[in-house]
Amino acid sequence: MNPAVPSSKRSAAKSTGKSAGKIVSWREVEPAPVVLLSGPEDYLAGRAMERIRATLRQDQPDTEIVRLDAATYAAGELMLHSSPSLFGEAKLIEASNLAAMNDEFLIDTLAYLTDTAPDTVLVLSHGGGNRGKKLLDAAATELTYPRVPSSMR
Repeated sequence: MNPAVPSSKRSAAKSTGKSAGKIVSWREVEPAPVVLLSGPEDYLAGRAMERIRATLRQDQPDTEIVRLDAATYAAGELMLHSSPSLFGEAKLIEASNLAAMNDEFLIDTLAYLTDTAPDTVLVLSHGGGNRGKKLLDAAATELTYPRVPSSMR
């Protein structure tokens, strides 16, 4: 179990069903099974991502970091990278470029949102625009984890 994702949050999320994710400032973001960074300000989204990385590495220094580009994503990559590790290390999957995502990324991520992997933090970074609205809407209704508008100061 990932120490960065408290079991009480995980069990509360499962028991309450779906609800809109809590919106927090980039300064307050904490690791959760799924975090959505949205907004056109890359600098603030980068700061939020760095905060998540630092928190995970503080708790588990051997955290594996995987970076995915949603525009060049190949089907099955998310499931491959989120599968449990032989050594039990935590994983941080950073998915960027959601505004230009391809259909394979959309399909795989929608499926992943319904059954997140243990010991894995997925950070979705969307810079704005209408592309990916279906995923953003699903994340907003399915998640009980923080959504971080990168434009919040």
